[in-house]
Amino acid sequence: MLELVVIALSLLVVYFYWSANYWARKGVKAPAPLPIVGNMLDYVRARKHYGQVYQDIYNSFPNAAYVGIYRLFNEPAILVRDSEVLKDVFIKDFQSFRDNYFLFDKKMDPLLDINPFVAVGDDWKTLRSQMGSLFTSSKIKTMFPIIYDTGRKLENYIEKERKTSLEVKSLCAKYTIEIMASASFGLEAETFTNPNSHFTKHCETVFTSHAWSYIHNMGANFWLSVSKIFNVPFVPKNMQEWLLSVIKDAIENRKLETEARNDFLEIIRNSKDSSGKPISMNTVYGHCTSLLLEGFETSSTTMANCLYELAENLDVQKKLQAEVDAIYDKYEDKITYEAVAEMAYLDKVMHETLRMHPPMLATIKKCTETTTFPPQYPSSKPITVPEGSIIVIPILAIHYDPEIYPQPNAFNPDNFSEEAQAARNKCSFLAFGEGPRICVGQRLGLTQSKAGIAAILRKFNVRISPKTQVPLQLLPDTFLSNARGGIWIDFEPRNNKAA
Repeated sequence: MLELVVIALSLLVVYFYWSANYWARKGVKAPAPLPIVGNMLDYVRARKHYGQVYQDIYNSFPNAAYVGIYRLFNEPAILVRDSEVLKDVFIKDFQSFRDNYFLFDKKMDPLLDINPFVAVGDDWKTLRSQMGSLFTSSKIKTMFPIIYDTGRKLENYIEKERKTSLEVKSLCAKYTIEIMASASFGLEAETFTNPNSHFTKHCETVFTSHAWSYIHNMGANFWLSVSKIFNVPFVPKNMQEWLLSVIKDAIENRKLETEARNDFLEIIRNSKDSSGKPISMNTVYGHCTSLLLEGFETSSTTMANCLYELAENLDVQKKLQAEVDAIYDKYEDKITYEAVAEMAYLDKVMHETLRMHPPMLATIKKCTETTTFPPQYPSSKPITVPEGSIIVIPILAIHYDPEIYPQPNAFNPDNFSEEAQAARNKCSFLAFGEGPRICVGQRLGLTQSKAGIAAILRKFNVRISPKTQVPLQLLPDTFLSNARGGIWIDFEPRNNKAA
């Protein structure tokens, strides 16, 4: 028995030594890994979000085009630093990196199989085309009255509740969920009037920190088996069942209506597959799930972070309020799609918010065709990137690189002036991704976020509450970025005609 134990331990030592020298054999510089956890110790110990771990590695190799890293179980991956290599991955050599790396079980998460972000192979093109038809300028303009009406509900809710500090991630989620429920299904989510709104309760279980969120996050990013072992789907089972019932009921109710609707559900139902046939009901369910979850979460997170930065940078807030007032006055005190499009400074503020607080701190691509990367250093040689290789895009690290954004810790909307953007590689800002698989819903996300921020600033000044941890600290266990303890804001009525 002892001999078997010794043999097993010896084999483990040999395996670790062999796997830990993967990048050395390739001639690529890499941080030394630990057994099992690789370079992810701070993530495993829940000290840092995995995006922050990638940022630490990025900063440790300032002159490298890319870095060899070891993820959990010493899985080798390439962390890309250089903007030109990023452009190769996202655009020039897209065919070799067309798949996003996101792990899920089709039996546990059947609705995710239809999501354009996680679809692989050629499926993503068809699914993206179907979803893309929802987000044209004309479609968003058509739904803008919903955004406007929900903005008024948001203003009224703040006025009613502002006697105490408000946690603005939850506040903004009420706004975005209300919009998506109405625009998608023609339903009232009752987020502002019903504390027990089913839409709010179910939607927020997917991305907030909870008892299973660490398992949920690890399963999607590193090791799918852990999700299977604990039976933790990415979209909670009760959320899946509830959403299916909502969609089915909405479709059945439409059969009794004499007038056709023009909302997202109707557009999805009328979509065609790659052969020109009507899409299946499973595809309808999957698209509706993607629309609701992605439409509310990233926008509400961005709005909350924007309010935080405006409260921290009062000069920016004052300048933005001047622009908002001028545009509101031009449009007779009513915000419209065209009015939002004219708010140039608001656009800069929103993009700077996304630079400093990207919803996804990192994204991962999978090599789909063997290709090559240029040398890691000028004195190195090009390397072969085999099919199946994992490519880490450290978004947070790129957005805080002082070589790209001078004084990266300062909130500076002028980082997104036309001149500043023209001087940068387009792959230096990756809040929405880049290339053929850039976020299909970015236009809608920005429009509803800008409209919400404008509605708030027209009526209120925003100030940091003592309940907010300054600077913000990220929770380590959530898939998207979330501030530890929440973002608490005090709202003060403005002493002007809009108050």
